[in-house]
Amino acid sequence: MRLINSQTIKFHEFEQSSSKVPRYAILSHTWGDEEVTFRDMCSEPMVDVTRKKGYAKIKETCRLALQHNLEYVWIDTCCIDKSSSAELSESINSMFKWYEHAAVCYVFLSDFNPDSMKLGDCRWWTRGWTLQELLAPNNLMFYNATWKLVGTKRSLIKEIAKITKIEEHYIQYTQMISQCPVAQRMAWASCRQTTRIEDQAYCLLGIFGINMPLLYGEGRMAFRRLQEEIIKRNSDMTIFFWNWPENDVSEPQCKGLSLDELQLSSLLAESPSAFRTVDALSPFISVFPEFVITNKGVLFSHVLQLSVVKEPETDYQLYGFWLGQDCDIIPRGILLRKVGPGVYCRVRHTTVRREAAIWKASDTSFYIIPDPGYDVKTKIYQHRNHAFHIPDNEQFQLQRVSPRRLFDVTDRIFLHTPVTLMGWLKRGVQYHMTAVQVVAHVGSANIELIVLFNYSYIKIFDRKRYREQAEFFFGNENEENPICFSDLSKKMADIASSSHSLEVLLSEDKKATISVSIIPGELEITGAPCLVYRLVFNTVIT
Repeated sequence: MRLINSQTIKFHEFEQSSSKVPRYAILSHTWGDEEVTFRDMCSEPMVDVTRKKGYAKIKETCRLALQHNLEYVWIDTCCIDKSSSAELSESINSMFKWYEHAAVCYVFLSDFNPDSMKLGDCRWWTRGWTLQELLAPNNLMFYNATWKLVGTKRSLIKEIAKITKIEEHYIQYTQMISQCPVAQRMAWASCRQTTRIEDQAYCLLGIFGINMPLLYGEGRMAFRRLQEEIIKRNSDMTIFFWNWPENDVSEPQCKGLSLDELQLSSLLAESPSAFRTVDALSPFISVFPEFVITNKGVLFSHVLQLSVVKEPETDYQLYGFWLGQDCDIIPRGILLRKVGPGVYCRVRHTTVRREAAIWKASDTSFYIIPDPGYDVKTKIYQHRNHAFHIPDNEQFQLQRVSPRRLFDVTDRIFLHTPVTLMGWLKRGVQYHMTAVQVVAHVGSANIELIVLFNYSYIKIFDRKRYREQAEFFFGNENEENPICFSDLSKKMADIASSSHSLEVLLSEDKKATISVSIIPGELEITGAPCLVYRLVFNTVIT
């Protein structure tokens, strides 16, 4: 660690992990013209350096340090040799600790004139790097443009909280920052700017307790890497709780769009500004989720916050992925579109509030694709081509499905793994059974029906008459996973011998015959016609 002697204004080197590092003052400021660099401080003679505008900040910092009996100071403009990428990386990764361990931090508000402006109008509040410089030090002293004391962090705490929208206890107590939800910490930086785009991520390293190499030139990838590092060390799912900024012209207006026009979105945000409009969100206390980035996507396990909801603007049924709860203890989350069995993708839209879920739709584990592209739309199509489709029907209302993992409520279709049609037909006949439970509204009667089918087999029976068999299909063990055809033949011979039609008694003199058939048809998926096999019901009353 390189410090400046307050009296001689000369550098002294200290091993930063050593206990021999003396007490020091540190400066927080916004950069301006003619800042003094490390190379300037090493030059001889120093006459030209002292004429630079930035040199006055060094002199004033040293003067204040001596007043507070501090022999050394640290200033970011000149104490880092920025020509050394290794030193720059080490310094940025250590900077939060340097500010935290400082005996005092002097905040120089170079544009603050208390006679003509408010404290909150200072540029210092808008810069990315000054966020950690506000939060890390315990002893913070604010000075105006003429180096007159304005106040301390403690005396100005209420005004600082109002300006920054950061709760007072996070400002006062550095150790509490790690307990703050990830999305909320991101929101602190959402309105701040940095000169270099990579610094939007690098200035947040200390706030999230992250160390990672610096790669100037990587652009927005820096913020992506930061989020990936946070995911490795934190089980807080609020990191996925972000909106598109209100002024982002690329944000789609979803009202009136078709399902295929609803754009798919990255799971991770492009910058801290995406967290600008999110509400405070707390992780679910009763859940300890597991999620990890893989080559297939982000794998989520032990997550029970996935359910079917209606998209607010279009009324399409999508999947609500609940990430936490707001101050009213209402679950909040994001919308997902199912790509394939156990694989989802975020819909590019705002965050959602859970008013009512249609039904539980959670898989024991599932993936969310982090970066959807053209290949994702291809996968959406492939998983639906030659698949079973359940058309919307007011008379026959769908209640439950099995296997639930394979069913997509958005398209009302049973997904499959793309293979050749002959290979799928063979597998369907030998192994895979599909079941749906519907309520048939026939006259004034409501009849619960179970339909079993695959590509060469279709049966229908009354659920009330065969409760035990219905539970076999829709119990916890079998509802998620495909059922073998051989199990049906061995355990349910009475069901296996039933047909594709069922006669039910409506009254003493009236009965109905309900039949079901599978008819080939087309469904438009991702803008292309897709061959499907529709489950069609027919009722004849006699």
